[in-house]
Amino acid sequence: MNAINRRFRSLTLLAALLVFACTMPTLVPTPAPLPSATPTWTLLPLGTPIQPSDTPAPTANATTRPSATPGPTQEAFNCPNAPAVRVKVGDRARVTFTDGLALRVRSEPEVVSGNVVVQIPEGTEFEIIGGPVCAPIPDSDSSYVFWLISIDQGSTTGWVAEGGSSNYFLEKLP
Repeated sequence: MNAINRRFRSLTLLAALLVFACTMPTLVPTPAPLPSATPTWTLLPLGTPIQPSDTPAPTANATTRPSATPGPTQEAFNCPNAPAVRVKVGDRARVTFTDGLALRVRSEPEVVSGNVVVQIPEGTEFEIIGGPVCAPIPDSDSSYVFWLISIDQGSTTGWVAEGGSSNYFLEKLP
């Protein structure tokens, strides 16, 4: 009988934790009115579907970006231990080769906690509007080449890595 009581208490605790976790709200970005670069946030109930088009990320402020203009030419650009550059400013491109995983769009061209503004699914098309910027991958000898992109005619902008050590995350559209 004691084992049954322990199992019942364990299941009751597990059920209570599950109910608690399922009722926690989700924090998502909501667009800030232009020209403000400060995002606002809205709490959504858990289970609310979140689509990239439903939650445009705040637009990066030109004063906080390292480069919003065309960067060095492909021949002159060097990023140690990063894949070769295959795109350039002005190209239309899409997320690809991610095995179904979303590509992180960041507020700055660096890999740090908390700077992901939105994730875009494989197949999402965008325009490259700035870069390239070389940034080291933390705790690694490798680097990423970051590009400033514009999604949905400029409603969302941010920085994406072109590729990693074993594959590319985006490709130029024909």
